[in-house]
Amino acid sequence: TIYSALHYEVVKVYHQMLGLAFFVASLHVFFIPSDVSDNLLLRYYMLSLAGLALLAYLYRTVFGKWLVPKSRYKVENVNKLSTAITELTLEPLKQPIKFTAGQFIFIKFFSGHVISQVHPFTISSNSSASDLRLSIKSMGDFTETVASLEVGAIAEIEGPYGGFTQNLSTGTKNILIAGGIGITPFL
Repeated sequence: TIYSALHYEVVKVYHQMLGLAFFVASLHVFFIPSDVSDNLLLRYYMLSLAGLALLAYLYRTVFGKWLVPKSRYKVENVNKLSTAITELTLEPLKQPIKFTAGQFIFIKFFSGHVISQVHPFTISSNSSASDLRLSIKSMGDFTETVASLEVGAIAEIEGPYGGFTQNLSTGTKNILIAGGIGITPFL
């Protein structure tokens, strides 16, 4: 990334390969003479952590296509707010997802007009609404095609994730700063 801009799908593959690198590093830790090999309690602790990490990797990356729950939505409205920002309104095809303001989802569109990739976006609609609103800034190959979505296009949604909400704050005074498209969690 220092010398050239990599395409999103290439970066995703590199991130997925980090699981393999973690596995090889874990093997290295267990098979070299070290504190882990000398201390039985530490060895079991490290083995437990490595096992949990491997299970999480398998669940998410290898078997996520079948195990991670997803919901289907339909594009209800495509509103071009400016030359760079598109607001999408999505209607659930079955049961709507339950979300809190400020959370995000992963979304994939099934439309010939949009690149078939999964991308994360913050939900910018009120949590009491059954439909989802996403405010998307055109910043790359995928986001540039979002404005060409047609009403009725199907979307697959995973999530919601995250906890960017005032209810989780333990302080009495908070300062929140946002700029540009980063304003969407505040909406």
